[in-house]
Amino acid sequence: MNIPVSFLPARCCPASLRGSARALALLLALHAAAFAELPLWNGLGFAGIGAHADDGDGGDGDGGGDGGGGGGAGGGDGGGGGGEAAADYEPLEDPLPIAGETFIADELLLLSPTQAALNRATALGLRVIDRVQARQLGVSFARLRLPPGLDARSAREILSERGPGKFDLHHLYKIAQAAPAARCEGPGCAARELIGWPADSRACGRGQAIGIVDTAVDAAHPALVGADLLRQAFVTDGKEAAPADHGTAVAALLVGQSDSVVPGLVPRARVFAAAPFHTLPSGNATADTAGLVKSLDWLVGQGVAVIGMSLAGPDNAVLREAVRRVEARGIVVVAAAGNGGRNA
Repeated sequence: MNIPVSFLPARCCPASLRGSARALALLLALHAAAFAELPLWNGLGFAGIGAHADDGDGGDGDGGGDGGGGGGAGGGDGGGGGGEAAADYEPLEDPLPIAGETFIADELLLLSPTQAALNRATALGLRVIDRVQARQLGVSFARLRLPPGLDARSAREILSERGPGKFDLHHLYKIAQAAPAARCEGPGCAARELIGWPADSRACGRGQAIGIVDTAVDAAHPALVGADLLRQAFVTDGKEAAPADHGTAVAALLVGQSDSVVPGLVPRARVFAAAPFHTLPSGNATADTAGLVKSLDWLVGQGVAVIGMSLAGPDNAVLREAVRRVEARGIVVVAAAGNGGRNA
C-alpha cells in the first residue's frame, strides 16, 4: 500500500484525528504495517498473527457459512462531529459459491423493511428471526430465515424481482492469518519510519477517541497495561468468540505501553474496541454483517473520530448503508485492504 508523501504526518503528534486526510493516512499506514508483514508482531509477543486481508480465494466451504447472526445492541449516546469523510467503500462482487464461508447459507437481510416486503418474503416461506435498529446510524434491517430447500441466492433474486425492498445475503467477513514476522527492534522500526511518526510518542493521542472493529482485545496483555480501553462484544447466538490475538495486536499498535518493544502510536488516546468476530468450524475468524453494523452503531455512539476495520469480504447493501451513514457523521472509516487490493 503506497501512501502519498504529502499525506504523511509531520514528526509530531497531530492535534486531532478527525477532519483530516492525514488521519486517514495514519490509519492506512498503521494497517499496512499490520497486514503487509512489517516486523511488528514477535516483539509484542504475538508470533504468527501478522494478518493479511483475504485475497479472495475463499475458504473450504460451499459458499454458505454457519447459521445465526451478529451481536448485541449498541450503546451510548452522542456521535461523530464534523470533518471530512475520507474513505471509499470498494467491495468485491459476490464470490462464487465455491469460494466458501462468504455468507450465512440459510439467511437473508432486508434493509429498511416495509410490511409489503416482509409479506413477500413470508409468502416465499421466509420468517423474521431478528429486527435490528441501529439507532445511532438510523439504519434498520431484518434477518430472515429461509425454509429448507430454498437457496439464499435464488431467494434474493426472486424477492428483488417481485417488488421494492432491498434484500441481500447475510455476508461474512474474515481476517486471514500470515506467517510469523521478525522482531521489531525498538521505536525506530519500519512502521514508524514509514509514517514519519515521532520516536517519542508518549504524549500522542491525548483527548482523542479511536474505534476499532476487530477480534476481542486482551486488556491484560503486558503491552496494554494502563491503556484506556473500552471493549464491547457483538457475538451472540451462542457462538464462540474468535481468539483475541489480532485485536490485541492492533490495540497495542495504537495505545501500547511507551516502554514496550513497539510503543503505541497514540498511547494517550482512548480506544473503543468492538469485537464481532467469532470462530467458524474451519477455525477461521469471521464477522457477520449484523455484528459489523451493530459494532459501527456502538462506535458512533461513543463519539470516535476514526474507525479502523480489520476485515475483508464482499459488497453488502446493509453494510454499505451503515458505512455511508458513519461517514456522513464526519467519522473517518479505514478498512485494511492488505495485499489483495480490490480482492480484499
